[in-house]
Amino acid sequence: MKMVNGTKDDLKMAIYKALDIAYSYGNINGMHHKQWIIDQMVRALTGEYYDEWVIEVKAGEDGPDTYEWDIGIVSCGDAWCEVCGDCLACYGDDPCTDGNEHTWPRKEVDFTS
Repeated sequence: MKMVNGTKDDLKMAIYKALDIAYSYGNINGMHHKQWIIDQMVRALTGEYYDEWVIEVKAGEDGPDTYEWDIGIVSCGDAWCEVCGDCLACYGDDPCTDGNEHTWPRKEVDFTS
């Protein structure tokens, strides 16, 4: 399995980028968002070898498409419930985990653009 090609500093930077993605976005709820985070971390670590890596991951005993690689969905913006962390666009109509309404940030977010 190939990773970023380069010096030790290049490898350290790739690891830092992957950890920064996890740190910045890892608390977002929703499996589709988590899949996007994992994909972004893999891209940071594999660099130019990302496509080769995906081909290798998908291959198995039944051929080149035995398994699937899901790139997920980018986070919906910066409007998450301040109590449970749910995304406004994904869970806006659902009750919060504390049983009350979600506590959304005061700023307006346009999810249509």
